[in-house]
Amino acid sequence: MNKLTSKLYTKLNHQLKSEWLELEEESSCSVFQSYSWFEKWLEFNHNRINSLNIEIYVVYEDEKVPVALFALELRKHMTNVVYKFAGDRLSEYNMPIITNRYNNLKRKAVWEKLLESISSHDCFLIERYPKANINRKEELNLIELRGIKIGQSKSVCTKTYKDIDELMKNVSKKMIKDNRRFTRRLNEIGNIEYVHYRNRDEYIKIFNEISICLEEKVRKMRIPFSSKIFINDNYYNSFYNLGNGSNIASDLIGIKLDGQLLAACWSLRYKDKLYYLYPAYMNTSYIKYSPGRLLLEYLIRFSFKNNIKQIDFTLGNESYKYNWSGEKNILNDYIRISTIKGYLILIQKKFVNLIKSNSTLLRIIREILFSLEGIQINSKKPRVYR
Repeated sequence: MNKLTSKLYTKLNHQLKSEWLELEEESSCSVFQSYSWFEKWLEFNHNRINSLNIEIYVVYEDEKVPVALFALELRKHMTNVVYKFAGDRLSEYNMPIITNRYNNLKRKAVWEKLLESISSHDCFLIERYPKANINRKEELNLIELRGIKIGQSKSVCTKTYKDIDELMKNVSKKMIKDNRRFTRRLNEIGNIEYVHYRNRDEYIKIFNEISICLEEKVRKMRIPFSSKIFINDNYYNSFYNLGNGSNIASDLIGIKLDGQLLAACWSLRYKDKLYYLYPAYMNTSYIKYSPGRLLLEYLIRFSFKNNIKQIDFTLGNESYKYNWSGEKNILNDYIRISTIKGYLILIQKKFVNLIKSNSTLLRIIREILFSLEGIQINSKKPRVYR
């Protein structure tokens, strides 16, 4: 194997952008590893956090050919020093960008070069690391790099289809039939309109409406700290101005009946994949006609007309995703420990995952936290974040 070297960047510049975009083209990375996504995330966090320690490592073959990129954040909690992939909770998937030319043996060598290059730390925490992707049936198992598996979650994604007709052959026939019936019924009531929102004011207004609906839904489930939903809101509405130079397309779409918003969703198109990210239906008397599902079908058909071949429903294992020919994708959480203090973080993570895996215990703790939060559903006035 050819010699590997690495270079550290602590801020964005023209050379890094050029190498980043080059690696995007020859890899199977998701939109959450793209330069455009990272640039938005970095801008958002610089406005929100006083100290943000970003380290971007590019790995080269023969000292000149970029073959991998790791966008990392070095976090300091009390006396603990932790590496994570940049993006954290706002990124559905966390992984490096590695050229598709490399098999898992070479990918392991790339990881080893990265690990010998980064600063001293207590642990490297890797959450929501995909087990596989469309071009690789099995990603490198990080246990081979002394990673300890500490958790698992799921996302749902379809296979690649050449066109919308091929996709629809694999979609629930009953669901499509129901969609036609619901559409006819709504057209009898009034005028259905699908609206694409484009400018900043529209993004702020619609995202706020989506977030209010989601917060109300979470509160009814008595899940605490629901206002954190608005953090996503603030970030997502910045995508209205991606610009012509971006390789990402942002779609914020709503379905209206006689001007009344029934449902809305936000998604991203990247390469040939649609990422379905932020949907909500409004609390109206028309919920029984499944406006959110009608909107999703419209979005899918619109996206396939714009060169999309695959749908990624992202995190969550909801049943409706399988009606659209979705398939389960496993996401693993790992921790790689470097010091004794790293084991304390391992214990903490295992304890949290133990609670999450026990539905009874999780419900009790949520109820306690919800009560301590001291906010009543009916008396809470939604905050509008701008």
